[in-house]
Amino acid sequence: MSYIQALAPEIVVAAFGVLCLVAGMLRTARSAQWAKSIALVGLLVGMVVALGQTHVARAGELSVDTFSTYVRAMLCGVAAIVVLSSWALPAPGRIPEMFSLLLFSVVGAMLVSVADDLVLLFFALELASVPTYAMVAAGSDNQASQEAGLKYFFLGALSAAVMVYGFSFLYGAAGTTTMLGGLDGTSVAGAVRARLADNPFAWLGIVLALLGLAYKVAAVPMHFYVADVYQGAAAPISAMLSYVPKFAGLVAMIKILALVGWPLPGSLYWLIWIMAASTMTIGNALALLQDNVKRMLGYSSIAHSGYMLMGLLVGPALTGGANPLQDGIAAILFYIVSYGIMNIGAFTAIAYLTDESGREPQLLQSFSGLGRQRPGVALALTFCVFSLLGIPPTAGFFGKVYLFGSTLSLAPTSHYVTWTYVLVVLALLNTAVSAGYYLRIIGAAYIRPSEGLTWRKGSVPVGAALVLCAALVVIIGLRPGRLAGPAAEASRAGVVLDKQLVPSMPATSTATLQPAPAGAR
Repeated sequence: MSYIQALAPEIVVAAFGVLCLVAGMLRTARSAQWAKSIALVGLLVGMVVALGQTHVARAGELSVDTFSTYVRAMLCGVAAIVVLSSWALPAPGRIPEMFSLLLFSVVGAMLVSVADDLVLLFFALELASVPTYAMVAAGSDNQASQEAGLKYFFLGALSAAVMVYGFSFLYGAAGTTTMLGGLDGTSVAGAVRARLADNPFAWLGIVLALLGLAYKVAAVPMHFYVADVYQGAAAPISAMLSYVPKFAGLVAMIKILALVGWPLPGSLYWLIWIMAASTMTIGNALALLQDNVKRMLGYSSIAHSGYMLMGLLVGPALTGGANPLQDGIAAILFYIVSYGIMNIGAFTAIAYLTDESGREPQLLQSFSGLGRQRPGVALALTFCVFSLLGIPPTAGFFGKVYLFGSTLSLAPTSHYVTWTYVLVVLALLNTAVSAGYYLRIIGAAYIRPSEGLTWRKGSVPVGAALVLCAALVVIIGLRPGRLAGPAAEASRAGVVLDKQLVPSMPATSTATLQPAPAGAR
């Protein structure tokens, strides 16, 4: 496969990002508005191109398979909803730049899914993150956005330094930056698996890389920026932050742990166990203390990262099946998409309900009487919040079933049976605790009397994004197999492919290979 073929989806999305900038150069109000439509079309076209890459092949340091196809398509599809929810933002003079930055961030996240080289993985992660620093600061004119953007930038720089420091140890241990190209000593995976027990530098490289990536997914101990950034950024930008960088970070974590292989050795098992348990507990505990809905959703985002980290303990299906109840990677892929949709829906409701001065409602009392004044918005918000809580039949319910079920499937094959059950019980308790703040949002909308607040007429595209999110969480909940099936196929096809399963191809090759059987692992 040639580089052009391998990078076709990224090239398409990046080209439309450049077109957004070209529209801004025309310096007319109408051309600036074109940038929104250009961004929307670019993401939809990118999704179609990604879905067309259904074969397994390599092009240098790029690995194209069903895993990358799923990640790229879901990134483009859900990001298109973010474009709709951002239709009323920002100030006219910054529209082209904002939407081009959104597309470039999506391109970076897409590159993470095909990267099979530590250097490429680092640059892909930074391309996914750096545009978001500017988006946070430029998405609104208030001082809180400027402060949030500055905090986000400096902490992001710190996490990048920690991550690349870990990559340097992996390079030193392996003598190469190729990640999974072969397991015979010519890749990082081969060297790590051969020397992890007696080479502390390989183990330190994995730990530092995971610590840096914890920032991307808002996991403990790199979670402390989330509430301030989510509160300061405009609601649609906060929605984007909860999906694109988090998706990229989770995919990168999967690739880093694939260097070691599953089942995880004891030290890494405990590292992920502690991160998952502390992340979900701290996130839910801090969310209970909030009266600001955006901060509440920010801490909720931390808690959901803790749930998703549970799937990393399991890895791809140890039994060789194609069931998300036995496949932690498939459960993560299902849950991150479902979570992205329902969380974007909640933030979109905030973006839709601006007052006459253009300010977003943030405090719980701002939603008082919403069910009587704006019943449609309240209903859509209810669906999204119930899905975040995990009420059936919503996408969030089945996402938790898959994550918790796959973790339970690990217990019989693990040396840490008791602690695996403890983690699932802790996740169930945290889910119950989360009802304490999610139901406060619904209670404010339907039970509290109205405080006389008035909202201006919302943007039609923003309303369409809200309706689409609410509809999708119900549709996925009623037919979870439509998303769970592709997620399981993606997990089986590409996460731990090695040289024996997919031979390295020359850059000009156009050979097509079938996905390797799951049992081959």
